[in-house]
Amino acid sequence: MRRSLTIALLAGAAVTSQAHAQDSRQSRQFLRSTAPGQDVLVQHYGQWDQHCTPSGLPSVSVVTNPSHGSVSVRTGTEVVSNPPRVGATDCRGKTMPASLVWYTPAAGFKGRDSFVYEVHLPHGTLHDTAIVDVR
Repeated sequence: MRRSLTIALLAGAAVTSQAHAQDSRQSRQFLRSTAPGQDVLVQHYGQWDQHCTPSGLPSVSVVTNPSHGSVSVRTGTEVVSNPPRVGATDCRGKTMPASLVWYTPAAGFKGRDSFVYEVHLPHGTLHDTAIVDVR
């Protein structure tokens, strides 16, 4: 997909919105592109139980701030696309509340920026890195 936003997963398995971290040190890296002055969605995180009932929003904290922009965490929704875990109801296609991680480049900045953040879930913590190309 090539527009003003390019999304690619650089490391790790399929992107998991449900994000039930099995390992408390699980980490992934995401590459995003945006135009100057344009916010870009880095990733979304939701949590729900085995019956597709939302179970609160994951908390997100920035560990290392970007050098040329800012990060915000917004409340929104996501449509579940993950296959169910063993023994769980198939939630695919359902809309769930989510914590959305956004990056906003500084005015006039063009180039590469990055930041590290943690997503705190009941079953562990994700340690994710975002790399954003502003072109």
